[in-house]
Amino acid sequence: MPRVGLGGRLASPGHIGAIYRDFGRGLAYRGQARPRILHVTPDGAVFSARAASKIRGGERGSGYAVDELVRRGAPAPAGHDLRSWYEGLVASGFLRPRRHPGNHVYAFALTMRARLAGRPLPSHPPPSNRERAMGLDAGP
Repeated sequence: MPRVGLGGRLASPGHIGAIYRDFGRGLAYRGQARPRILHVTPDGAVFSARAASKIRGGERGSGYAVDELVRRGAPAPAGHDLRSWYEGLVASGFLRPRRHPGNHVYAFALTMRARLAGRPLPSHPPPSNRERAMGLDAGP
């Protein structure tokens, strides 16, 4: 999924997992993970959902997440209410919500015993590059 930063500049072209599809001997394509909402900073970087959860919940380790947002241009929090500060960043548009259709999921046998057993994993064909380019792999 491509991400755009400040001034419409392409921050990340995204990727489609072609390496798994093309060179993934023994890999089984399992479809797509659930769609989710990502929060994207003005420079096009995705802000981690776990880091956001630490800020909103006031959990230990939230300091690094606050520092990351401030480094990316967010105003420093004025007080101790980090939940309101974070929600303010979303409301102001500093953190832009983007719907992500879900990552493509591939599975493979983890142990030598499983590989030697040689039972094929259930699979279905992954979307082609053409289907992906047309947005036909966006999932449900």
